[in-house]
Amino acid sequence: MLCGDERTKLRVSRFINRKPAANFHHAVRAAELKGYPLNLLVSINLGCTGAAADLPAAASICQKLRDKFTKWATRPPVNQARSKFPGTFVWVLEKPSLHVNFHWLLHVPVSKQREFKERLYSWVASLAGGILDEAAIDVKAAPKPKGAGKYMLKGMHPSWAQHFDIEFGDQGEIFGKRSGYSRNIGPTEVRMMRVRGRYPQTRRYVKGLYTRPSTVTPRPTVQVSI
Repeated sequence: MLCGDERTKLRVSRFINRKPAANFHHAVRAAELKGYPLNLLVSINLGCTGAAADLPAAASICQKLRDKFTKWATRPPVNQARSKFPGTFVWVLEKPSLHVNFHWLLHVPVSKQREFKERLYSWVASLAGGILDEAAIDVKAAPKPKGAGKYMLKGMHPSWAQHFDIEFGDQGEIFGKRSGYSRNIGPTEVRMMRVRGRYPQTRRYVKGLYTRPSTVTPRPTVQVSI
């Protein structure tokens, strides 16, 4: 739960704006290039948990979930014979109707996915005041992470979504950040990967076609740097 002072610090947003969306877009691709493809899609309906009536708390609950996952991935118990791996993910919060949904695209090695699912239910139950319906959590394979990422960006501002060929869908008001990514695939890391030649250089986006800046005549009404 959040107290009154904490609530006032949370910004209310209606859309995912261009810069966060572009960083999200690159994060999905950076994960694959780094060898940690985002292979699981988790969807959590907080309306099916004990936190359903406290929508502003959703951002805090989901942040704690991500922290627990990162700790689990990077700091396995000494008595467990499993290797660690970096917590790598992108996420969005949505409120298309009465309740907040948390969509989380992340990397979990196949050998650790069963344990992850067991831990996930335990984490949600402890952080969200219990699981009231089995439909609260959905975990499925994401064989096409780029497609899953594009789907998650449907809450982009409609004036930008059309440039990225994304079908806009109103995802309601959210308290706090409505999208993000792990630091190891964020914009700073992407810039470093570009310096090392491990990620494509910045390109200019033309609807329906990606081209390098040197090969296209500027057309401000349809071009966006990403």
